[in-house]
Amino acid sequence: MTKQLAEYSEDLFGPLDLLATRVVSYDDTPWEPSDLVVRRMIEERWIAMEEANRRKGGELIDGPNVRANSMFRNSQGVLELSLQRSTYKKYATTRDDPNIPQDQKGQALYVASFIRTASGSLVFGLNESTEFQHKGMLNISAGGVEPADLLVHCCDTPGGITLDGLDALPSDRILDYALGREMHEELGVRGFHIKYREPKYVMRERIATHPTVLSYSQLVVGDNELMFIHKKHVDEIKRAGGKPEFAALEFIPAEISSVKDSLENFPEKYAPRVQLILQHELNNRQFIR
Repeated sequence: MTKQLAEYSEDLFGPLDLLATRVVSYDDTPWEPSDLVVRRMIEERWIAMEEANRRKGGELIDGPNVRANSMFRNSQGVLELSLQRSTYKKYATTRDDPNIPQDQKGQALYVASFIRTASGSLVFGLNESTEFQHKGMLNISAGGVEPADLLVHCCDTPGGITLDGLDALPSDRILDYALGREMHEELGVRGFHIKYREPKYVMRERIATHPTVLSYSQLVVGDNELMFIHKKHVDEIKRAGGKPEFAALEFIPAEISSVKDSLENFPEKYAPRVQLILQHELNNRQFIR
């Protein structure tokens, strides 16, 4: 492995300084690219990706996800999003191709959290159940928003679901709900383990330009207790015949010197997305001291 960092640029981050998120519309009609060539390519590439993952011991599973059709930060610091049902296959087969126009890409909406324990450590998980290119790397708690994350908050209506302006629908909590689900699936933590969870900014990778809404999460449990919670969670998953997403946890002091040392000397340990986030955090120093 080389010690080369993912190419960093501030233009991969934004909108910044978020105070909240709100889903203003959701269309439950499955999204399809209008270009028939792209549609055929998706099917062909998916078959090739499945075979590559089988050969290399990775895991590739199609399933429903949510496409970010549009988003912007309003004058109150709220990220407003228009979303639509899609699939992981449409995202994974188009994400890394710079020749496909943005409006023809799957553009899956992801949520992620930079997590700090009560012991003052940043939390990373060793990827186990994932695509082969990320297997064995350290990641943060993250995952795609799913249609069920939106539909649990409202009733299905033909032609789409409009969430904005309806007091009965907590449209400002949907992304937080999705992130809480991911944190439980990967770490085993529940709401009472979390002191706060706040959205901060959107980031994209250089090639895979789909948006990830990143939040800061502060836990009320320390390193040892989190390790116990995670081990119990992993044991339950294995007893049920499943495979945990994080095989193990790793902790790094939430200090500038510790993060900088780890990133400079062991960049290959981290997934590319995490390398970018750590570089951004070192430059802005909001969650590390």
